[in-house]
Amino acid sequence: MYNIIAKIKMAFIYLFNWLFRRKEFTYEIFQIGNSDVQAIFKLKYPDATFSACDGEYNFTTLAGWKQIIAEMVKDNSPYKKNFHDCDDFADYFKGHISNDYDINGCFRVSGQSESGASHAFNIILYQEGSDVMTCIVEPQDGTLFKEYKVSIIRG
Repeated sequence: MYNIIAKIKMAFIYLFNWLFRRKEFTYEIFQIGNSDVQAIFKLKYPDATFSACDGEYNFTTLAGWKQIIAEMVKDNSPYKKNFHDCDDFADYFKGHISNDYDINGCFRVSGQSESGASHAFNIILYQEGSDVMTCIVEPQDGTLFKEYKVSIIRG
């Protein structure tokens, strides 16, 4: 019974966030083609396997991402080993960024943490001046990293 009530509560939280939260700020949208994204990832992560389904990718500045990420992690569910863990956070983060903010320049990634353990996280594209840059996002708490060992990138 508790599980059903918890799921209903989370559904209301997600609905509230979807209806009201994203209207609190604005961000500029940039766009890049699939072949350009592949070139960026090949240069930055030469040993990684990359697959992308979309022909074009929307993204924003790092300042825009920071606003979005702060909203995304506000109501994260608690970590539950094997059930709601790193891969679930990464999938949720990517899906909701695309659905709620019309930005698909967020990718789900498999790689290794600093300790060498397998880990799932996200890579975002962002505009910095005239350049398109990448940054790692830890979707559980919104921490940004410039470098990380990446093995598989999925769009």
